[in-house]
Amino acid sequence: MVQNPQKLYKRESLLVGQVSLVGLIAKSFHLISFSTKERYILEYFNLLQFFSCIN
Repeated sequence: MVQNPQKLYKRESLLVGQVSLVGLIAKSFHLISFSTKERYILEYFNLLQFFSCIN
């Protein structure tokens, strides 16, 4: 089964966006309190689950 290249490209750009988001969160970690860090991590995993449901 051949994958739709447009869908594959969209998924790759989403992945790049997620990676840069993680980098941004990691950079701002030392400015944020621990409880806020946990909330960011939970939100990120919720986003991951959401994106995997879309794909």
